[in-house]
Amino acid sequence: MGDGRETQVDIAGLLKSGRALGAIAEDLGMSHHRIEGLRSKDLGSRRIDAALNQFADHWKYGWGVMEEKLKETSAKLTAAASQYEAIESTLARGFMGPIA
Repeated sequence: MGDGRETQVDIAGLLKSGRALGAIAEDLGMSHHRIEGLRSKDLGSRRIDAALNQFADHWKYGWGVMEEKLKETSAKLTAAASQYEAIESTLARGFMGPIA
């Protein structure tokens, strides 16, 4: 960095975070589909059914945006981890010197 500070990257942590966000995105997408099929006969009352459907309709856009952003962030974290692994591998080979 030039100012004497070090930067450390937890590659395993990046991968774990990327995978976790990917799983959250999948769960978020599936949660919307789970409530789409529920009806008053499943929920016990038309009032609950109406409230659930109103909530689902109101938040459908937001769910989609959150799912998209989570998937995007997941992919970027995974890609960053892969790049750091490649850099570390290249540096390790450089320190080993030429192979006879």
